[in-house]
Amino acid sequence: MYSTAGIMGPLASITDMDIDVYNCTLAVNLRGSALAIKHAARAMVASKTRSSIVCTGSVLSIPAGMRHNPYTVSKHGLLGLVRSAASELGAFGIRANCISPYRLAAPMACGLMNLEPAVVEAMSDLKGITLKVD
Repeated sequence: MYSTAGIMGPLASITDMDIDVYNCTLAVNLRGSALAIKHAARAMVASKTRSSIVCTGSVLSIPAGMRHNPYTVSKHGLLGLVRSAASELGAFGIRANCISPYRLAAPMACGLMNLEPAVVEAMSDLKGITLKVD
């Protein structure tokens, strides 16, 4: 099962954070993935087959992200959720992993940063490999 749903929301200082944006971001990025993991794991355990759960985190799953407060919190939480799932589900032959890509030139990221895709792609160069959105 692959879960990649996510939203970022507007940039804001912690002192100006909109709690409705915070709640919405956590609902989509963390609660949505928790529900996906829950239901996928139930089916995988019942089928008794070796399976994988993969969730998309973010480069902000580990460090702090200034002005991305709800997003950063949601991605930190997702990493913890996936680690907990891996710990519990390994006994059933189910792997759980969180991939944490760097910035992609997706419409959401480009719009948030007000940058053209080519500029975002240039910032996303990983030793000669440019991450592209298909």
